[in-house]
Order: sequence, then structure tokens, then C-alpha cells
Amino acid sequence: MQTHTEDLIYDYVFGFLDEEDTRRVEVEASADTAYAAKLAEAQKLMLHLSLLAPEQEPSDRCKEQLFAHFANGGRFATFLDRVSSMFAFSVDEIRGFFAGLDDESSWDPGPTEGLALWLHHGEPVMEGGLMGFVRMQPGVTFPYHRHLGQEHLLVLSGGYRNDMNGNIYWPGDDDFCDPETEHTITCVSQIPCIAAFVIREGMEFPGFGE
Repeated sequence: MQTHTEDLIYDYVFGFLDEEDTRRVEVEASADTAYAAKLAEAQKLMLHLSLLAPEQEPSDRCKEQLFAHFANGGRFATFLDRVSSMFAFSVDEIRGFFAGLDDESSWDPGPTEGLALWLHHGEPVMEGGLMGFVRMQPGVTFPYHRHLGQEHLLVLSGGYRNDMNGNIYWPGDDDFCDPETEHTITCVSQIPCIAAFVIREGMEFPGFGE
């Protein structure tokens, strides 16, 4: 049976949805392989249709909307204010950070294959703390670790399971872990999971590499 979110696929592809329905489609695509395939097929069809259309110069309004989209933080624009508050940076600074997340050179290899990290190494990070973004490929688990202070993650795309409690987090969800807790997290989405994080006082990896 066709679901309401399936009815939204083509509206999503053509950019007609509001913020709430856009997030519903993205969450569904992250969680359901079949749904993600339907969305990809719709996007492919739109590309083919655009290639068949007569070539013409985009309107000034179209250009303005496109430039505004990237100027406002691109695909993560919805999270500008929340990450600004989380990192204690201005919205303009976070916009610059977001611009780099689609640039592979911005990422450093993580502790295991399939993981990448974007770390901020300056103020206003608390002494010994960590701040930045983590990217996990589908099915990849971030290694078992212990929090020396509170950990706060905000999912920007994809989704992961907190293996400490079994909860699953999707775009827009916050996840807080108390000091001295230990866990792994596993990407459960069909696309890479990207999350912003702040870990006060850092973390340890018991037994890692032994």
C-alpha cells in the first residue's frame, strides 16, 4: 500500500515541500532501502527530463534561489541555529563549517575504516574537550569508548543506533550521554550518517588497538 510519504516523493524532488515534510521524506529514505530506491529513481527521472528540455538560461529568480540555498548553509541550513548554539559559534561561522562538509578534503580518517572526522582545534572548545562532526558509512560502528564528560550529538543526515540503550536517532534528533558512560554507535541508514558533536573533557577508548 502506498504511504503518505511515497505521495511526497515527487514534491520532494521538485522542491515543493515545507521543512517538516522534507524531513519526513529524508528520514524515511534513511531508514527504508526500498523507499530510498524509489526516491533515487524519481531523482534520476527528473535528471533525464531536464536533459530533454530545451536549453535555456536560468531566470534571475532561479539563480537567486540557488545562490541563497548555498549561502544559507546548503542542505544543512535547517540546523544552523542549533549547531551555532551547540558550538557557541556565530551562525555565519557555522555556515562556513557546513560548506566544508561536502568537501572530502575537509575530513580526516577516523579510528576505523568507514569513519571520518572533522575536528575543530581552537576556541571556544573547553580544555580537553572535542568538537566537530563525525561521518559514518552505512553499517559502520564507531568504536567502544568512554565519555570523560557529557557527550552531545545532533544528527544532520542519515541515522545511527546508540548501542548503550538501543535508541535510534534521525536528522534533527539530539543524543546526550552522561560522564563515565560507555558505548558504541552504529550507522543504520542507507546513506552516511553525519552528526555534529561536543564532548566535554574528551573520551577514552578502553582496549582499542590492543
